[in-house]
Amino acid sequence: MIYVIQILNNKFIKIGFSKYDDVSYRISELQTGNPYEIKPVFTTFGTLIQEKELHRSLLVAFTRIRIPIPPNEWYPGKAPMFQEFLGYLKYGPNAGMAFLDKYNQSIKQPGHGETSLYPTIRWPDK
Repeated sequence: MIYVIQILNNKFIKIGFSKYDDVSYRISELQTGNPYEIKPVFTTFGTLIQEKELHRSLLVAFTRIRIPIPPNEWYPGKAPMFQEFLGYLKYGPNAGMAFLDKYNQSIKQPGHGETSLYPTIRWPDK
């Protein structure tokens, strides 16, 4: 089961995987040590492999729009691109991946006409 949970009124959203259909157990695990109330947003059927692929594609998408994401997979939930992605993810991980694939296809590498799904890291000018 792929779950979507949120804290602080959708300020931060986490996408994760649970082997159980009821994600309340996973929420209680995450709630330990978290000062904010974690609330479920929705769940959809999916596998651990699909959940990992969603995270990989989300990293590319957030790099594209230059929004850093923390390593703990709590995404900035108010980003318009992310809200649109969640609308597709409700229909399943394949719909979410289709949105991200289309979104990430427009990434161009500098000096090349080729499309790449990997983020380009640019260091600031001194």
